[in-house]
Amino acid sequence: MQMEQNRSYAKRYDQPFKKVRDVDRRVIDQGNEIFAAIQMVFQFASFPIQSPLFIIDPYEAAPLSAIAGVKTPMSTQITVTVAGKNGSAGDLSHTFPGYSTEHLIPVLGLYPGYDNQVTLTVEDESGNTQSTTITATTEPLDESFGTIDIISPAQVDKLNKNELYITCMANSYPSATDLEGEVRWLIKEHYSEGLPRNLGDSNPFYKFNDNRLFFRHVDAYALGGIDPVGRIYRLIDTDFTIHHDATQMPNSNLLIQSQDDNRNTVEDTLTVMDFETEEILKVVDYTEIFDPTIPQQPTNAPDDPNKIDWWHANSIEYDIAHNIYITSSRHQNVVVATDMDNNEIRWMLGSSTRWPERFQQYFLTPVDENGAPLYDFSNSEDVAAADRDFWNWAQHSAKIFTTNENPNIVEIMLFNNGSFRSYNPDRWIVPYENWSNAMYFRINMAEMTVQLLLDFGKELGSPYYSAYVGNVQYMEETNSLYINFGGTNENLDTGRNVGIIGDVPMDDFPPEYYFTAPIQEKVRIVEISMENKEVLFAFDRYMPGITGIYTSFQYKGMKADLYDFPIMR
Repeated sequence: MQMEQNRSYAKRYDQPFKKVRDVDRRVIDQGNEIFAAIQMVFQFASFPIQSPLFIIDPYEAAPLSAIAGVKTPMSTQITVTVAGKNGSAGDLSHTFPGYSTEHLIPVLGLYPGYDNQVTLTVEDESGNTQSTTITATTEPLDESFGTIDIISPAQVDKLNKNELYITCMANSYPSATDLEGEVRWLIKEHYSEGLPRNLGDSNPFYKFNDNRLFFRHVDAYALGGIDPVGRIYRLIDTDFTIHHDATQMPNSNLLIQSQDDNRNTVEDTLTVMDFETEEILKVVDYTEIFDPTIPQQPTNAPDDPNKIDWWHANSIEYDIAHNIYITSSRHQNVVVATDMDNNEIRWMLGSSTRWPERFQQYFLTPVDENGAPLYDFSNSEDVAAADRDFWNWAQHSAKIFTTNENPNIVEIMLFNNGSFRSYNPDRWIVPYENWSNAMYFRINMAEMTVQLLLDFGKELGSPYYSAYVGNVQYMEETNSLYINFGGTNENLDTGRNVGIIGDVPMDDFPPEYYFTAPIQEKVRIVEISMENKEVLFAFDRYMPGITGIYTSFQYKGMKADLYDFPIMR
């Protein structure tokens, strides 16, 4: 099936959103003006190392970030260090590449409500250094931020302390936490009614080419570009709904999970957009590739009761080595690879139960390290074992792990929510006995087989069962795995995980229960060693005093060195 060319969408957003867009553009203009003013001041004044330019939160959006400026008589390299308030273990330091006589740089990783000690050091090419230390006083966090609880202290000798845990939790602000559980970065709400904001939702960050940081706009009809000092420099405006995930291809085109707002199904198209011109190049319609009549499990009531959420695409990845795009479908419990040029299915990962015969040829067969089949699917007990321990259910975040030397091999990681863990109602697993897990698969596209190389999560039990949302991220430098158990729901009276609406039905859990019972939702972050699955750090992030589901969840988190994100000039 050929991708439809230049497909048009009807605009759905109403006048209030149009007004927000106008304000958003004023925010961009304002940011440009502020940065131009900073550049002008820096250009026409002298800022030696002893008396540098230093501005905290110049855009009134990132209160734990600053811009510093230093001029030197000869070419130097500059290093910035924010001293840890509990000792050197909390130091965040960065050396900027190259030598120059002028340095206009970001300062990232300040503590809130603290007299931060920031040291700027310049070093010439002969190794001579000069330093100055600045006191940068910041405002404390307000009560709307929420709580961070360390569950397992960080093994700092096995982790990179400059890589922070970026959280985009509902009902709070995007923030970053260090290995001591301290907040070191924060993006607060702009006057444009939230650009970005997470109030009532979990709008994620996306890392595009060149580590550019983007986010989904609050009205779901735009992507915004933001730098770590808080300057919003771009708004990619669309006339289609953006949901869940977006990624950028090596040729710079965007792959955006989208939906056609003019029909009765949702979250089942993929839009290919030119990043520079914002022209829609192609639209992939999943209803034309797969079967929208297959019953969904789990379920998720769309915002509009007249809409059908049969597919629920929740992640997108492009594999350049094989020219395929990889999509995760929550409501069909399947990860699929499809040819980028002609939409032909290349493989499908998940239980083939309930799929029509014409799709069976695409499903992968589980094998061991020797290539021998793991299960006899004519045996009901083997089917149950594969469902419970091998297949992915309501999964999220299907991402390329690494490029294998074998051209037939694709290696992916995903977050397996684990909902139901069977299509057989007699084998469904209730939330308080279920678990979620990170999984690492090796797929042989020539032999149509799949091997499970790593599985972690069952060890943590039902407290870490996340019936919806979650993601994984491989950290190459430390050979570790970041795992976001993004939506765990505990009944504070019983101590049991209760899942969410659309999970395994339980007679004593009517829909209203999830909004009236004393349920504490939490984002639970765990980082493990890839070598032996040892827990290297674990903490919880949540909003205390706010009960019920959908109150403290995170669809997608991220771990990164903030200095990897470029400052737009």
